[in-house]
Amino acid sequence: MVTDYGQRHNIPPIKALSNFIDEMLAFGITEEEITTMVNSNPKMLLEIEKG
Repeated sequence: MVTDYGQRHNIPPIKALSNFIDEMLAFGITEEEITTMVNSNPKMLLEIEKG
């Protein structure tokens, strides 16, 4: 999952992610699936990177 919200003229990245999650919920993606995408997967990747 990637956004392009790091520039000053865009809304803050945290608000953008919140909006994105709301849109995913509206399209039927479950909370569990979203948690995997925004929490579990990044955590796993960071743990792999630390070795």
